[in-house]
Amino acid sequence: MSVACPVCGKTFGGRNRKQNLGFHMLIHTGEKRHQCPYCPHKSTLKSNLNKHIRTMHGDSNLSPQSYPTDGDHGVGPRALMCPFCNKVFAGRNQHQRLRYHTLTHTGEKPHACPFCPHRARLKFNLHKHIRALHKDQLHTS
Repeated sequence: MSVACPVCGKTFGGRNRKQNLGFHMLIHTGEKRHQCPYCPHKSTLKSNLNKHIRTMHGDSNLSPQSYPTDGDHGVGPRALMCPFCNKVFAGRNQHQRLRYHTLTHTGEKPHACPFCPHRARLKFNLHKHIRALHKDQLHTS
């Protein structure tokens, strides 16, 4: 037995048909009942809220108490915000993660290959480049 959406007629079958219809109805009602504890963002589904927290607020296991908001940006005093796109970095290595992230906006490539003109944003990527293309030169230098 299946159930149909009273708004658009989409049908749902299977064991979770009523639950799936309930989730589907949120599309039509626009209800966003899952509030982010760190900023004004709201989501229709808890899974979407969890994804938002991971991508926008960094370390997803922070508690709201360890990440107080300041009202203006929804960013706590210990969190860092990208000046270009307002992405928030919090938790372990937040300074380093923000610095690396900022390079994607500036296009800066501070790490120069000693063997050719290649430059890299991240030191790790420079090491990969050297191992892949300059293996022979690496051992003779």
